[in-house]
Amino acid sequence: MKPTVDLDFSFRTNQSFYDKNLLTERCIKPDLSSWDIYHATAGTTIKKGRSQMSVGLLYSFGTDDDRAQTGNLENPSEGNFL
Repeated sequence: MKPTVDLDFSFRTNQSFYDKNLLTERCIKPDLSSWDIYHATAGTTIKKGRSQMSVGLLYSFGTDDDRAQTGNLENPSEGNFL
């Protein structure tokens, strides 16, 4: 815009790897996530002398398959692989 004012824009994703075949495997499943999050950022940087001030907004949105956990957390035993 001007030598003393910059506009800043950014868009990024934060997606998980989710293998649906792991649900049917008989094994320990320490981490299964199914979310996809998107981040959009806009702001401005104002420069005066040797100082800079940045102000902006971040908006994040996403989806989740809302997968239910199939393990039994009330009565853990060797048979249910907790």
